[in-house]
Amino acid sequence: MAIRAKLPILSAAAILYCLSALCFAYAERVRDPNAEKSIFESHFPDSNEAGEEFNIWWKTKDTESPSDDETLDLVRRGFRRTKWSRMTVLSWVAAKYLGHPNPEIRAKAVDLLYNASFSPQGHLRHYAVYFGLANIPDKSAEILERFARLAVSNESVNRIVWSVKHTKQVNEFLLYVEPYISSPDADVRKHAEELKELFENEIEHWENWRQPADEQKPKRRDDVDYETAFAELYETLWLSYPCFEMKGIDWDAVGEELLPRAREVETDEQFGLLCVELVARLEDSHAYMLPGAIGLPEIPALQWDAGGCTIPVSFVHKQNKVIEL
Repeated sequence: MAIRAKLPILSAAAILYCLSALCFAYAERVRDPNAEKSIFESHFPDSNEAGEEFNIWWKTKDTESPSDDETLDLVRRGFRRTKWSRMTVLSWVAAKYLGHPNPEIRAKAVDLLYNASFSPQGHLRHYAVYFGLANIPDKSAEILERFARLAVSNESVNRIVWSVKHTKQVNEFLLYVEPYISSPDADVRKHAEELKELFENEIEHWENWRQPADEQKPKRRDDVDYETAFAELYETLWLSYPCFEMKGIDWDAVGEELLPRAREVETDEQFGLLCVELVARLEDSHAYMLPGAIGLPEIPALQWDAGGCTIPVSFVHKQNKVIEL
């Protein structure tokens, strides 16, 4: 009798031990780059022929499109080898298909975006989350588990936090964060604990994830002139910003106009104003300047009092050109 009575207890203990071991292994593994790469490559074939087919179609997609099912299949097959911005492709898929009335088409688009979040390239993982997975109204367990892995690795944290709050899936999300609190990796443990604290205490989500202000400020480099620094900013935006084509922004033309003006810059103030003008050409409220080794320039703005207002500016933006008044 005593032995039989203890068997259920031993069985329960064994199950709890196995679950505990599984959670520990889960937390220890976090992200396997080779496994993630394999997932990405198994979904998106490496085909030059499919890439070229996609390139030709993309130019005429607004006027000549196959069925939605065929379109998503074309995107999947040509994604790895297309010459077009893959960030733009991901945002286009999300905008066009996440709200599609056919649930099967929606599911196919979600599957494409989910698999894109395993890309070996960090910016593609981010935009698969930012434009796609974060905007799904009722996220599956699979997506929430992926969010947890990314967030404790300090990827796309702000967007993930916003998303699970927005869809009221915080408790479900935290179930997938919980195992990482016992991770042997100190950084993973720290991020998991901060995520849990963030939701429990409703603190500002970005505060815990950024360095103190005195550690963020870069040192001034006197070996780099204004022209070189401006050219590097222009090139960085060209390589990283995803929406030039979608917005119809001719970045080459912007460079032809603004890059020569960098040669005439003589002061920090002039340099700052030119940088602000460059960033403004992105026409994106998410893009803005922060202080670096030098402070932000004083930007002329509207001034008013009870009797009237003045506009102390010497330039206006008209038809995509800056014109001196």
